[in-house]
Amino acid sequence: MMEIGPGGFSGLTRRKRNPFRPSAVQIGRRRSTRQKPSKSDSEEHTLENSPEVVVQDESVAQWLDQQQRKPSFIRSILPSRAMLLELVAEGFGTFILLQMALGIVLSQQFANSMQGVFPIAMLTGAAITAACTAFSGKCAAHFNPAITWSMCVHRKFGWNKLLPYWMAQLVGATTAALVNYGMYASRIAQYEAMSGIVRSSLDGLKTAKSMGCYFADPISPATAFLAEAFGAFLLSSVVFSLSNPRNESAQGVFVPPIVGSTVALIISIIGPISCASLNPARELGPRLVLRMFGWSSSVAFSQMGLYLAAAMVGATVAGLFVDRVLYPTEVEPRSVWE
Repeated sequence: MMEIGPGGFSGLTRRKRNPFRPSAVQIGRRRSTRQKPSKSDSEEHTLENSPEVVVQDESVAQWLDQQQRKPSFIRSILPSRAMLLELVAEGFGTFILLQMALGIVLSQQFANSMQGVFPIAMLTGAAITAACTAFSGKCAAHFNPAITWSMCVHRKFGWNKLLPYWMAQLVGATTAALVNYGMYASRIAQYEAMSGIVRSSLDGLKTAKSMGCYFADPISPATAFLAEAFGAFLLSSVVFSLSNPRNESAQGVFVPPIVGSTVALIISIIGPISCASLNPARELGPRLVLRMFGWSSSVAFSQMGLYLAAAMVGATVAGLFVDRVLYPTEVEPRSVWE
């Protein structure tokens, strides 16, 4: 119990105040100066904890993760190391095909080994059959930039393979033209000397046509373009039809002879009109060799744009016709050589 001293309440012993403890006045002041949470703060707190915002944040995070994993455009068009053997096979197959196809024409023109378009057509078809049979197990065996382009447009061939395949095909075609020119260089020079042809002049076209395809009067550029585009359309239509899964009659069929026979027939029909190039690599590679060995640019690259464009247009239209009209399907088609 509390005792009162002689001095009454004034005599009581007072407890010492803690200097670090705030007084009641200070506590009151703090309470009066403390701000109440505003409505906007409470709304922001509610939005931050709402499930919609959480879902949105997760979707943004997933999108950012996908963008980081998505390869750049440069990487998407460059080949991988695993494609090296595939590109070697595609380039070497193009070399074999054009080595024989160009050699047939040179043999006819400078060695008089055969006459007419028919033997050229048949032997070129045989060359295609041999090349496709030999290398289709290691590559797509297009040997034709126009077909590779159309396969990228209409099939899931892979845009990262387009430029590498084009380069492999061009290297193969150019190498084949170099080898053929090396074998027939003396015969070409002899023919030019006997005929008074200067290859650096416009007369060089008479010998340049043994390597490249050219049309002459009375064939007009429009006629030549239509003939080449139609030939590329026919060839690509057969290739696309043979590889479409809805074409049940083509399953299990040995494809290379069919493609080779198709090319032989097309050359027999279109060859007398525009020489039936059907293949951009078959034009660009030999024409580079012509320019390299003294033919003028006006001769070596004459009419080349027409042949390149016609083949690309014909192959593109063929892929559209077969996969969207003739055999419409959403199933990924198999390889043409399967």
